Parts: sequence; structure tokens; C-alpha cells
Amino acid sequence: VVDDFSEYLDAHITLGFKKTGEDFRARADADKLYIAVRNILDNARQAINNGAPGRIDVELVDRGQSIELRFSDNGCGMSDETRSRLFQPY
Repeated sequence: VVDDFSEYLDAHITLGFKKTGEDFRARADADKLYIAVRNILDNARQAINNGAPGRIDVELVDRGQSIELRFSDNGCGMSDETRSRLFQPY
């Protein structure tokens, strides 16, 4: 997903990927996971798409019995109003 998504980024946005560990096997719906990761990356892209230098980082961590997937960016963030509606369905 990260490799595919890098094609959609403007030149001022850098996309980093780091993995820690060795075993990243999981029982998951690959299509739904792909869509979820892509949506998170797209939200990050939109938050920093103002022409200023931007950075999106993705980290995949092997936690033994689980896998941790971390996202960070230097975008504008969310307003208090948006944050209050974060888990409401469309």
C-alpha cells in the first residue's frame, strides 16, 4: 500500500516506511485492510497538502502475538468539532 500510495503524493510530501521485527502474518481481510490503510494515508495527504514540506510516516511493528501499525504526519490536525465526531458513522 505504501509503495502504491507514494505515486499519488505531491513532490513536497515525503512518505517513510519502517518495519521492526520479522513476523507480520495476520488473519485479516486483505482488501478491507488495504482500504483502511489507504484511507488513513489519504487523510494525512489532505491534511498536509498546502504546499509546505510535508511528511507521512508508517511504522509496522511485530509485537509477538500482535502487529502494531503506526501512522504519523505533520499535517494541520483536526479541529475540536471534527475530533468530537470522529467515531460517528456517516
